[in-house]
Amino acid sequence: TLSIHSFPTRRSSDLIEALAAGYTHLDNAEAYGNEKSVGAALAESGVARESVFSTSRGLMWGRYRGG
Repeated sequence: TLSIHSFPTRRSSDLIEALAAGYTHLDNAEAYGNEKSVGAALAESGVARESVFSTSRGLMWGRYRGG
């Protein structure tokens, strides 16, 4: 599992490299504000979307934990 909460501050090449290394589970959240960037990096990686499992929590998750 690759947690991508800090992805906006990292290069897209980091995510592309992780996918190439075999990561297949991306842990994401709407509150991170990086869904478009992650999608673009996934498309650029050439890895088939159906071979990657992505989880995402909605904004309510952050509200319940005081975020």
